[in-house]
Amino acid sequence: MAGILGGYVVYDNHVEVLALVNGHVAAINAHIGKNYSGFVINSVHRQLVNGHNYFIHLTTNDGHKLSVTIHVPHQGSGEPVRVIDVHEGHHQPHHHHH
Repeated sequence: MAGILGGYVVYDNHVEVLALVNGHVAAINAHIGKNYSGFVINSVHRQLVNGHNYFIHLTTNDGHKLSVTIHVPHQGSGEPVRVIDVHEGHHQPHHHHH
């Protein structure tokens, strides 16, 4: 049963996900108005939604923790990869501001 975290399951290919993150650094930074670089992947969960949502815990090279959600559409859909959400700190997927 993979019902943990609202349909998110652990995804272990951190090399693939790091390449995804590094390809969208500008968009990630734009979400939070920062200029971070040198990301390390701490954990990845993936959810099947018209392709995949990747929910990623990152740490920057200067020690800042980020939670990033990136949507990767089905191959051949013609839709772009999108950075959906970025938060400072490590949060659970789909968390709401308190």
